[in-house]
Amino acid sequence: MGSTALTVVLCVGALAATVWILVPAIAFAFGMGGLRTRLLPDVGPPPVADGDPIFGPLLRELAALGFRDTGRAVESAWFPSPIQWRWRQVETLRWLVSPDGRTHAALYRLIKEEPARIACVTVFEDGVIVRTSSPGTGGRLVSRADYRCYELRAPDAQTLLASHLETIDSYARDHETAARAMALADVVAACDAAERSMMRDIAKSDYGLIAVYVPAALLMIPFGRGLVNAAATAGCICFLAGVYAVVKWLMHGPLFRQKALDTHRRDGRGEADDVAADGTIRATGPIERRLRILAALTAGLTSIWPLATTAGFSRYLAYSVGVIAFEVLLVVAGGWLAVRLIGRARGKVILAGKGPRDPAEVWGLAGLYGLFFLTHLDWSQGTVDRVLYAVAAASLLAAFTGWRLEKRRSASPMGVARR
Repeated sequence: MGSTALTVVLCVGALAATVWILVPAIAFAFGMGGLRTRLLPDVGPPPVADGDPIFGPLLRELAALGFRDTGRAVESAWFPSPIQWRWRQVETLRWLVSPDGRTHAALYRLIKEEPARIACVTVFEDGVIVRTSSPGTGGRLVSRADYRCYELRAPDAQTLLASHLETIDSYARDHETAARAMALADVVAACDAAERSMMRDIAKSDYGLIAVYVPAALLMIPFGRGLVNAAATAGCICFLAGVYAVVKWLMHGPLFRQKALDTHRRDGRGEADDVAADGTIRATGPIERRLRILAALTAGLTSIWPLATTAGFSRYLAYSVGVIAFEVLLVVAGGWLAVRLIGRARGKVILAGKGPRDPAEVWGLAGLYGLFFLTHLDWSQGTVDRVLYAVAAASLLAAFTGWRLEKRRSASPMGVARR
């Protein structure tokens, strides 16, 4: 293929990649699309509970509590986040209604590999919606004044319903209002309106995945890897789009599936069951020993980057203040990450902030740190860069292995020491 033909191919690919990445971001910014729940028409009698291997047990429990089938629905959305064109619920939702018509129950799953989830929804006369779900959504718990969400791990439908009824009774007393008996279509429309705004608030953080590559592309220019000519520019854009595609696949593929499975073993705060209050990981067994050894090795690999950046810091002094500040940030981030990995080697979650502490988080951060350097080193620059390239690849492999082992350990009841 001649140089002209290669340039054309790269330019077409760069244009397609730019459209693929930016169209959802622009559409999301202008408020296009959003969540939509479509009720399915009646196609005959509801399926028998005994014939449903997923929802059957919950259907029987709800039937024993007086609930009856009221419909099925499918949730979907255009541009649900800045990095998604289209989303659709993994399967049909089953809706049931209580004998008094004031509480609707939805049965659903986020992924096909998990058990069924259940949510109870009640709408009040003042327009406020109360939703109680088990084991939750797998995401950050968000609650607003007009849409109050509660998540717990209920062992059965009766326990969840009892908690939901206690919550709505308390709200009715405190606000001198009453729950409304509503048709399913009205309940679905009210929930869609409330969740559409909540989903947008949560999804705004996805802009970071797009923005992170903008300064990365600009940093390539001073080193002769960016805007040299049309082919180089298009190649750079295609390369960054490829990295973007991998990270996006990880977020919406393995990481999302694992997070969904994790909610079935976490407490109401999102805290892993095997992490003590002081951050100590209550774990034993061969997987834990391997993780501690791997964490020590990964800490050593990660420490190379702050040292290498500091050793070559003098060459950055000729560039702008922004580049210098960015390099300083890389050094600080590398040191902080190495300390966290050393803590994991000692069997503790440290420097994790006040939020939920997940032992697997440090492996994800180590992988992203290694991936950054892997995509910014230049193989053609000589032996030093080639050695660092190998270090970056080893860091990424170690981080991915650690993440997989961490998930295997946390999912295994034998890997967690009993209290």
